[in-house]
Amino acid sequence: MKKIFYILFASSIVFSCGSDSDSDNDSTTLNQDLVGSWFGIITDSDGTDATAEQTLTFNSDGTCSVSNVWDDGETYFSSGTWSSTSSTITSTFSNGTETANYELSNNNTCIITRSDGVVIVYTRISLNEDLIGFWNGTTVDDSIPPTSTDIELILDSDGEGEVLFYRTNLDTSETTFENWDIIWSSTSTTLTINYYDYDLPEGEQLYDTETHNYVFIDNDTLEITEDDGDVTMMYRN
Repeated sequence: MKKIFYILFASSIVFSCGSDSDSDNDSTTLNQDLVGSWFGIITDSDGTDATAEQTLTFNSDGTCSVSNVWDDGETYFSSGTWSSTSSTITSTFSNGTETANYELSNNNTCIITRSDGVVIVYTRISLNEDLIGFWNGTTVDDSIPPTSTDIELILDSDGEGEVLFYRTNLDTSETTFENWDIIWSSTSTTLTINYYDYDLPEGEQLYDTETHNYVFIDNDTLEITEDDGDVTMMYRN
């Protein structure tokens, strides 16, 4: 039920825009004020009071995505397209297109009122521009078997990116490779990375979410501390 509710809501985001200056222009455009990622809390529709952290992302190329991380750990992801006129913005996902009203406040808060009257407040997700770029580093795990992992982290200015892992078994010298598409966000001290596998079925593409603390040693050196306390030094390439 959570997934059904999630899809119905996510695919029904057609917002009424409120710009008087655009009222005479009915051509299809993209409202740049909505480009970016937005974070809000939604509640399950079946009366269980389950909640999810929801992220909506509107890209400048007309693509969009929505992801949920429920309080029990269940995740969901879907991608689609969006466009706007002078008075509406339409978001279309796999199950169709519907309508919801919105109010944009100070360009950083988006208040969405669903057709059933439920109001959800979304906050724009910020990106620390100092993090944008290509980073690489190495981490060593002394567990059995011991491994050494070379990491390439690409953080793009649109909140997307890529992570590549080259993991070597130090006992056998065998190396494995992993490549993940990511969506990232940040505060002044934390870096959140959502890992996606777009080869998985619809709804299962969000593989994992991690939030790490970080500190700049200098402009080209980044110290990342994981939840378990492990520290990785990353260097700007």
